[in-house]
Amino acid sequence: MKKFHLFSLAALLLLFTVSCSKEPKSPKVVAPTIQEVTGIQTTYELGLHEFLEINPDVVIDNDNVDGLSYEWIINYKVVSNEKNLKFKCAELGDFTGNFKVVSEKGALITDFKFSVTSPYDTGLLLLSETQEGAMLTFKRLDIMDTPASPYAFKDNNPGMGLGKKALCITWMGSYLTNLGKATSESDLEVLISTDDPKKVYTVDPKTLKVKNEVVGDFTANNILIGYGFQNGMCQKAYFVGNGREKALSANNEIIESDVTAEYPIADLTCSVITDNTDMQRIYYNTGTKTLLYNGLTGVEMGAGKTQLEAPKFMHEFAGIYREPSASNRYEPGKVLYVDKNCKVYLLTPCDFVQDEMVEAEIDGAGKILPESAIGANPVKPILYYSNGSGIYRLNVDGKQFDSTPYIQLDGNFAVKQIIFNNYDPNTVYIAAENLDEKSQMKASLFIYDIKDNSKAVKLFEDHQVGGAVKQLIFKGNGREFEHAPQEAKPTFTKLFR
Repeated sequence: MKKFHLFSLAALLLLFTVSCSKEPKSPKVVAPTIQEVTGIQTTYELGLHEFLEINPDVVIDNDNVDGLSYEWIINYKVVSNEKNLKFKCAELGDFTGNFKVVSEKGALITDFKFSVTSPYDTGLLLLSETQEGAMLTFKRLDIMDTPASPYAFKDNNPGMGLGKKALCITWMGSYLTNLGKATSESDLEVLISTDDPKKVYTVDPKTLKVKNEVVGDFTANNILIGYGFQNGMCQKAYFVGNGREKALSANNEIIESDVTAEYPIADLTCSVITDNTDMQRIYYNTGTKTLLYNGLTGVEMGAGKTQLEAPKFMHEFAGIYREPSASNRYEPGKVLYVDKNCKVYLLTPCDFVQDEMVEAEIDGAGKILPESAIGANPVKPILYYSNGSGIYRLNVDGKQFDSTPYIQLDGNFAVKQIIFNNYDPNTVYIAAENLDEKSQMKASLFIYDIKDNSKAVKLFEDHQVGGAVKQLIFKGNGREFEHAPQEAKPTFTKLFR
């Protein structure tokens, strides 16, 4: 019996051995040889906050893709181990990149470079307001088809909000006198004023990131930049509100202004260049009902002689472009003034004298309405004003009003802002509120080419770009003078009938 059991065990063991010997063997895993990597450009150009996306093709000599590992290296730092790259460009600058594919048989490295530029180089900034507070919208102008971004401030300043109430916005670059290499980044800052809390934000022009938050004893319903600030001929900025003015120093400190309490002033102001060395800040004195001049040449501050009602609109006007040796610098020497009764004045401040000449006085009542938005062409003698969804013109030189709209917005709009880039008299930018919009995002933007005096050509429109419109401005890069029109002086002719 024992022999039988031993025999049975031996048979089973033989059967098991034979069975195992018939099972197929696992194929040997062979490490791949990397032959080629394609699909990666040598250079890329992207905007800030855009994503660099690269999907390379890796050619190997077998199907063993699991035998590969990957590294994406940017500026000597590994940023991903996936095959495909999706990298957010969070910083401006030039970068080097490497894609490294590794197998047991070796590695292959592909190099590339990319630059990240600011999408905020040249564009429009719209300050508006909803129930949630002030908001900042940016519309880039280098790529006209790109829609406006209503959350430009929020995207670039996470966790930080503007105040509840939008007050005003300005770009310091509009008042440059030293152009080209003489321009520093601090000369191109954007200043934003809000209330609740009461602050002025100084904003980086390339990234729209807040650099400083200015607080203090001031009201900034308007921010005035004086021509000559680059040379220290006046302070960095002036905050105007509630009849008073405070100055902002180059160190972003609030200091007293030379426009003291004895000069009660309106919120509206402007700055002109009456001579190469005479640049003046101009105010409206609500006590004397005359203009108040603060020159930069050491001449004492003084009042004009023309009695004027309170301003509805006051803006530098009828500028010239200097000769190339002066970098085609824009120099406005006149003031376009519209009073609360819609009477239009063309005023020329006198060189080195605190007075003005009245070149034109035009009754605009009935055409220009109390609710009309008004804009001034930087070179041509044309005032633009709105009536409903239409925009009309007044040729100040010829004292002629349009009988029909020069621009007619398609829809039910209330135009709120009409502005220009000082170095481009042939493009007008318009902010309006859509009266049929049910949401708080009622702001719309329009851009028109106005080279043809008989017909404007629409270049862009976008809707729901912001809340209730407060102010629209142009923001450039400080090199706008390179594209100034060739004509050196405005032509005061009768441009239309």
